[in-house]
Parts: sequence; C-alpha cells; structure tokens
Amino acid sequence: MIKRFFYLEPGMQLCIIVLVLAALCLVYIAWRGLRGDRRAWTVTYYFSGSMNTLGPRLNLPLRATASAVFFLVIAVKVTQAQGILASQAGESASTYALLGSILVVWMAGFWWPSFLGPRWYRQWRARGRRGLALPYSEQEISAVSTLPDGPQKERQLLDIQKSRTALAQLISSRPPA
Repeated sequence: MIKRFFYLEPGMQLCIIVLVLAALCLVYIAWRGLRGDRRAWTVTYYFSGSMNTLGPRLNLPLRATASAVFFLVIAVKVTQAQGILASQAGESASTYALLGSILVVWMAGFWWPSFLGPRWYRQWRARGRRGLALPYSEQEISAVSTLPDGPQKERQLLDIQKSRTALAQLISSRPPA
C-alpha cells in the first residue's frame, strides 16, 4: 500500500498528507484540552478568541476528535477512489465512519454529557452556575505558582490569565438576572 501511495499524482499525495496532518493537529488540541493543560477553551472559543456563546455546551475536545476522524475518513475515501484501498467491505466501513463522524460533530453543537469530560472538567462544571466559574480551582492556581520558573509555568499562568479575562468579559456581557 505504501508503494502505491508514491504512484499517486502529487496533488493527491498532498491532499492525503494535509488531511492526515489536520487530523493530527485536531487530536493534539483535543488531548491538551482534556488533559487540562489548556482550560481557556471552557470560557472562550479556542480558535477565534471570540466569546463562547454556547453556554453549557462546551465541547471543543469532542468536536475536535470527531473532526479528526472525519478528516481521516476523507483521506481513506481519497485513497479508495484512487484504487489503493479498494475493497467492498472497506468502502462500507469508511462510509459508516464518515456518517458517524458527521453526526457526532453535529450532535456536539447541542449536547455533550459532562460525564464524558475529565475529572477537572466535571469539578469545574459543579463549581459554577452553568459553567460561569474559573476553570482552575484555588488549589490548582497555588500549585502552579509554586512550580519552578520555566516554560510550563509560564504557559499555565498565561492560560489562567486568559481564562480570568475571558470569564470577566463573559460575565460582564450577560444581562443582569
């Protein structure tokens, strides 16, 4: 199969490589978000920096993972169209995976159960009304401040500051109850 890849036209090779790289980037974003390395996505959109208007439906990791599956399935479909992975069973399976990933991305706009999130995410949701709380607890912030100086500490402090700023903007933009 690898040998057949090199016989493809350069445009098709580039298409497959770009799709796979995009999928890897999305999986990395989802992994970092779920691990808790980056938590500002809970109060802002990760990509655009605009305010999150989705309220309690904070679903960046779910959408990123489903989009990554979508890109990988499209890459498989491209290789099937070029005859590299030609089999009836493979085409059916990739079609179902494509439809499933589209359904999950669409569904994520409306629903993401909290139990699918990591422990820090569930605790954060429990602390604030509809998620309107800082995604870091006071214990976590004090633990970050005691870390030795370095890039990890700087990244986490920057993410805490982004979260604080976005949360303040989000709260001030809401009409009074």
